[in-house]
Amino acid sequence: MSLITYVIKIPSFAPQVGAMVGLGVGIDYALFVVTRHREFLARGLGVEESVGRAVATAGQAVVFAGGTVVIAILGLALAGVPFMTAAGVAISVIVLIMVLPR
Repeated sequence: MSLITYVIKIPSFAPQVGAMVGLGVGIDYALFVVTRHREFLARGLGVEESVGRAVATAGQAVVFAGGTVVIAILGLALAGVPFMTAAGVAISVIVLIMVLPR
């Protein structure tokens, strides 16, 4: 977030809102991957194979859904209100960091 402030002026509420959205997205998508992992374990797959398949299948959906959230939040720029645009950029960066494959 600090690096973004060198490019645009970020409103004071953006870090808190970004943290809330980032936590929500991170927890939601982590639960999605864990649920997929548990499904594969229930089918009798080994732990390593289950983890690999869960990340391969649910991971793609997480990246796609995260990209959709980023685009939707960047839509705040269409409001024409500069502080909302800046907040949208800041929040989108946090969401993008949460869903990037590691």
